[in-house]
Amino acid sequence: MNKTYYGVLGVDNNASPEELKKAYRTLSMKYHPDRNPNDPEAEDAFKKVNEAYSVLSNPNKRQQYDNPMDPFMEMMQGWGGMAGRQQRPDPNAPRRGSDIKYIAGVPLYKTILGGKHTIKFGFQDPCGECNGSGASELRTCASCNGSGVFASMQNRGNIRVMSSAPCPKCHGRGQEAVKKCEHCDGSGFKVVNKEFTFDVPIGIPDGQIIPFANEGCSGINGGPPGALVIRLQIVMPDVNKMTDKQKEMLKGLPYGV
Repeated sequence: MNKTYYGVLGVDNNASPEELKKAYRTLSMKYHPDRNPNDPEAEDAFKKVNEAYSVLSNPNKRQQYDNPMDPFMEMMQGWGGMAGRQQRPDPNAPRRGSDIKYIAGVPLYKTILGGKHTIKFGFQDPCGECNGSGASELRTCASCNGSGVFASMQNRGNIRVMSSAPCPKCHGRGQEAVKKCEHCDGSGFKVVNKEFTFDVPIGIPDGQIIPFANEGCSGINGGPPGALVIRLQIVMPDVNKMTDKQKEMLKGLPYGV
């Protein structure tokens, strides 16, 4: 495989998010460990495909990947630049949504025979009306003058050391609320109840992790959604409630009863 992330996914450098998503889904299915048991090359390819997509599907990470910074300039930027200025964060930059992790209890028979399984869960999603800010009206933060950074100078012997941290008033956003959002009551989040159905591969082991891209929390400012990461937990049958025929059918299976 080509060593660049674009080469790993088999797309051009100008590929759209939709093209990236399509390529990722095709390759992740092709190299998935369940379809290629005991195949180290397929497992390595699967990891590379996931790594490539995790970077290229994130607008900020993709921009950094496409335009790598010179190490010296990166060091100077960390020091605030030649003029000692802190880089101002862009509150309107797209941000990828958070991942949702869920442990799904799946009946034993589904892990043996395969099939579909549905889960229902609730989670806090960024409010779409205020982009997760909790405010319907914003203004430049007076404490950090919109930089999002709180800088301080300390004397250590004969050396003056500058340190910086996210502004405590605006939490690094560079903006503060003037009027709270009525849709989320100023929290920046809303409770979402979701129902999700997925395929259970035949013979899947207990504890298997199954990721589903773009099924997590919503992105902010047009950023892509996060992933839903399901950890499968086999639910064993209640032997006391099984018939003799059912017990006989399960004898000798790798999971036992």
